[in-house]
Amino acid sequence: MNKTGLYNQAHLIAAAVRIIEHLNQRPPQDSEIFEKLSISVEQGNRILKKMNDMGIIDMASGKFGTRIFLKDHLKIEDIPKIEDTSSLQNEIEKFKQSRKGIDKSIEAFKAKKAKEQQDLFAEMENKLKQNIGKTNKS
Repeated sequence: MNKTGLYNQAHLIAAAVRIIEHLNQRPPQDSEIFEKLSISVEQGNRILKKMNDMGIIDMASGKFGTRIFLKDHLKIEDIPKIEDTSSLQNEIEKFKQSRKGIDKSIEAFKAKKAKEQQDLFAEMENKLKQNIGKTNKS
């Protein structure tokens, strides 16, 4: 299953429940739904949990796995059809801005260390020249 919004995924899960229930004359196991829709267990469980929390499905766990029951498929229509990507975009922009600040502080630190190293070499060169001058006079 491609990365579509929860609205579309919920419709696919509901359809899979109906189809598998029709074919097998029993409520489907969660693994049957995941297999039928070619989704991972993790992704499927995440979607099922959201659907369960919203009252769209009921889940009954037993010795032979977790069975899925459609409870109120009309609640799927309460799910926003378009995922809110603006909040994700805002988080990405915040991250980029914080990275810029970090990059600037790293550059400032590098420049400071380079200046300190340059000053140290200049000081060592002056001392060396002074020592050479003293040894030549002796």
